[in-house]
Amino acid sequence: RRDFNAGRDSNRTCKAVGALALLVATSRLSRRKLSGLAGNELRHRTSIRVHGGEVRTAPVPVIVLSGFLGTGKTTLLRHWLEHSDSRIGVVVNDVAAVNIDAKLIERQSQGAQGRVQTIQLENGCACCSLGDELLVTIYDLLALQREGEEPFSHIIVELSGVAEPKRVRENFRQAMRSRSEVVEGFELSKVVTVIDASSFCYDYMEYSRMTERPELMDGSSSDGADLKVVELLVEQAEAADVVVLNKTDLASADNLEATKAVVSALNRDARICETSFGRLSLAEVLSRPERPPLAAAVSTALGGEDHGHGNDDEHGHSQECEDPECDDHAHGHGHGPPQGHGHASSSATTAEERFGIRSFTYVAQRPFHSERLAEVLKAWPVSKRDDLCQLLEDLGAEFGDKAAEMSPLARVIRSKGFCWLDTFPSTRMYWSHAGKSLALEHDGPWWGSMTDYQLKVMESMAPGDYERCKRESWTEEWGDRRQELVFIGQRLDESGIRANLDGCLLRDDELDAYAEKQQTDAEEISRGWPMA
Repeated sequence: RRDFNAGRDSNRTCKAVGALALLVATSRLSRRKLSGLAGNELRHRTSIRVHGGEVRTAPVPVIVLSGFLGTGKTTLLRHWLEHSDSRIGVVVNDVAAVNIDAKLIERQSQGAQGRVQTIQLENGCACCSLGDELLVTIYDLLALQREGEEPFSHIIVELSGVAEPKRVRENFRQAMRSRSEVVEGFELSKVVTVIDASSFCYDYMEYSRMTERPELMDGSSSDGADLKVVELLVEQAEAADVVVLNKTDLASADNLEATKAVVSALNRDARICETSFGRLSLAEVLSRPERPPLAAAVSTALGGEDHGHGNDDEHGHSQECEDPECDDHAHGHGHGPPQGHGHASSSATTAEERFGIRSFTYVAQRPFHSERLAEVLKAWPVSKRDDLCQLLEDLGAEFGDKAAEMSPLARVIRSKGFCWLDTFPSTRMYWSHAGKSLALEHDGPWWGSMTDYQLKVMESMAPGDYERCKRESWTEEWGDRRQELVFIGQRLDESGIRANLDGCLLRDDELDAYAEKQQTDAEEISRGWPMA
């Protein structure tokens, strides 16, 4: 559990791969146009809608639907298709798996090996199978509209059970940044994550990987398949604008309360809806104001720092310490809610009040001593419980007090953020803990560690991010290197956790040796890059 795992940075940090996929998608789109599809597709690219004599030029909003296999995503999607008052388009891995009532189908087409490729319903809705690239598939779906037909009011994309929605969000963002024509005519509106309310508490305490739980997967071999069950579970919840708790009829009252409390703590900004059998209208899901369009997010940077080459979690920047007696310039404390972070709200739901779940952000501007940090993490007790609800009940009782004596981290149920280790002076580490799983992984270089040429390359992939980073989280001595960790848990011992982590920071007499190591590391890295 306590691995300083560096084995997945190729999966986590290469946004260049996303940019390459976008170029491939654009290339394939161009070949389609040369084949004679241009006239129809260009008409939809402008998204002109005529309704009651009014011309609307707004792009079609796209809703991404995520969640494990078995949570009820397809049931919810079918409910939307069969009860829609407007014309919606749907992209799924397999059209046939949606199992739409045959009486509602107006026409369908088949692709290779007789596989159903598209279905159009009597109510005007359409469903198509996912092609090689998601963005091009959406583009093609818009081309199904015939002259004079009402345009789609929404496009819904059902992701596979192991898909990571934040990567999909980043693909949209990358396409918007590059002004790719492949996304003209539509934009990402919402990410909706479906969670099985009857199994969330058990999956949260699961230690196995997704590949060991085939019932949660659907044959996909994406990067998410290698994640721990709890890692992907919290990632899907944290990336959502709306969380649908399905199968509430199968969940006990206690487990449902615990699920609501934890999901709310993981994602303060998300709206939580409860249902059974996927009986939730699309209108209800859409009733909350949408996030700003990604076109605007390109300039406003959509919630916190993103280097453009690392993990896309949306961390804000904590307020400086306001304690008048504090004279430690190595850290900002981050008292109170961090600005721009999903846990900024000071109010708590009824469920959170019951379990006493709170959060805070730890910020420091010195590196951790790796060996001292390892000792702190080794003392962190691992619960033997397989039910998160029961663990929360335990932590609220005498057991919690005994566990807290072993480590102030005992009451933490989720922590994540950016980490700066003395052994990796140029590399930002990503700290992610949930349930029984904890990992520190390479997350790409700090901006402050890059040469001018490296900055030029990375800025071309993430325009404006470097300048924003310099405005928000930069010091003359260390650049953007820092500790920024969010802790969520029950009756947290905030002062104890801060004291533990402060004890891991390099002391004054250790900084000179570290500075030499940082300079040597920078020279070695720069030799591996061209000097153009």
